[in-house]
Amino acid sequence: MEYIWKDLFVFGSEVKTVSDAVHLYNWNFSNLKNAFEEGGVLHGKKNVYLFASFEPKLVEINGRFEIVYPPVIVAVVSLTPPSDKIAKFCATDSIDIYLMEEMNMDWVPFIPPAYNNNQGSKSTFHIFMLRCTQPRGELMHPNVEQAKRSEYWLPYLNGPVWKEIEKDTVIDIHYPADPAVVCKFDLEHDDLEEFVDAKLKNGVICVNQKDTFKDFIKKNVIKSKEANQEAKKELTEKYDSAYKGMWFYKFYPVRTPDTPNVSNFKAGFINSCYPSADEVF
Repeated sequence: MEYIWKDLFVFGSEVKTVSDAVHLYNWNFSNLKNAFEEGGVLHGKKNVYLFASFEPKLVEINGRFEIVYPPVIVAVVSLTPPSDKIAKFCATDSIDIYLMEEMNMDWVPFIPPAYNNNQGSKSTFHIFMLRCTQPRGELMHPNVEQAKRSEYWLPYLNGPVWKEIEKDTVIDIHYPADPAVVCKFDLEHDDLEEFVDAKLKNGVICVNQKDTFKDFIKKNVIKSKEANQEAKKELTEKYDSAYKGMWFYKFYPVRTPDTPNVSNFKAGFINSCYPSADEVF
C-alpha cells in the first residue's frame, strides 16, 4: 500500500510533462499503510475513500534548488462516497460540475495484492480509490482537447457545510397604493433612506406616502431575513446530517534515501472544493 499512489488518478497530472515529473521519484507512503494498521487513524474504519493530487515544491537536492512534484493522498472517512461529481475550473474563474461517469472517473475498490487471485471478495474491503476508468494508454497520451478538458479537474464535495449558503439579496416590493408601487430592493446594496428619497423624487410615491412606504419596506426586509435564516438552518441541518462523521486526512510522502525531503512543506489545505484536513501526516 505504500505505493498505492501509482494506482490513483493524480489530479492535475494528466498532461504528460507533469505526469512524468510526478513519476520521476518512487514516492513512498508507508505512513498511509501504517494508518490502516492497528493503532492507526484509519484502522477499522467502515469506509475510506482515497484520491490524489500533487503539490509543486522548491526543495534543495544535492546543493541545488529544484522544483519537484510530490503526490499527496487524501483519505476521506465516510459512510457513503464523498461525492459522485468532478469540478472543472475554467479560465473565467467559473466552475463547471460534471458527474464522475461523464469524466470516466469512479471510486474503485482497493484489493490487496494477496487477494487478487480470488482469495477474497470485493465486498470484504472498504477502501476505495478514485481512478480514471479510461484505458491507461489513452490517459498517458491524451490529445490536446483531452488535456484542456481535464487539466483543472478537482474532486468536488457538494454541499454548503464549509461555505456560506448562497442566497438572493434582492426582494420584491409590492406596495399597495393607487397605482401600486412594484419595485426591487437589494438588501446589500440599497440604502433605505436613499431608496425612498429616489422614489419620491421620481414621482413614484407622494410626500404623504413616504413614511408608510419606508415602514412597508422595513417589514419586508425583516420577513426576507427571517426566511433566509430559516432556509439556511434547514439546509445546514440537512447537509450536516449527510456529512456527519466525515473525516479528512492528508498524507505526504515519507522521506527516503531515494526521494526529496518534503516534510517541511506540509499543509492542511486540500483544495478549494474541500475543507482543510483534520490531520496531516
